[in-house]
Amino acid sequence: MTLEVPLVLADEGAVQVQLVVGGPREEGRREWSVYARDGGSGSWTRHARGLLSVGGEASGSGNVSGLGEVSAWPPVGAEMVDFAGTYERLAGVGLAYGPAFRGLRSVWRRREEVFAEAELPEGASTGRLKMHPVLLDAALYAWLACVDGAGDGVRLPFAWS
Repeated sequence: MTLEVPLVLADEGAVQVQLVVGGPREEGRREWSVYARDGGSGSWTRHARGLLSVGGEASGSGNVSGLGEVSAWPPVGAEMVDFAGTYERLAGVGLAYGPAFRGLRSVWRRREEVFAEAELPEGASTGRLKMHPVLLDAALYAWLACVDGAGDGVRLPFAWS
């Protein structure tokens, strides 16, 4: 997934959002894009794009996206990261979220790899989702906790694979 343009929602008024999924390509993969426009007028802007692929259930082996085996917790060779103040630092640059998005419990780092322990807020349900969006958000906070906070603003990831 690649985020191309932020989708800014106004305090008032409607935004039309459109998800477009293309036809099957090699190995059943399909391209997808998210477009939006203000209140049903104006031109459509592509905000994100990605690729869907055919896949089965997680194997449970602990191998996630080629990161290697994670058979022990904390991961062998990883060091705990002190992320105290991360939420407050991010709020200071305009990335303030409510308590539902504060599910990060621990962060560990092993060289370039970042590991996180996160939980859903009380009463939240995953329903049909494999991963709840607040858990993805917590994972991003784990990455941000490991990024140098020096300078203006904050760096955000815009592409995932």
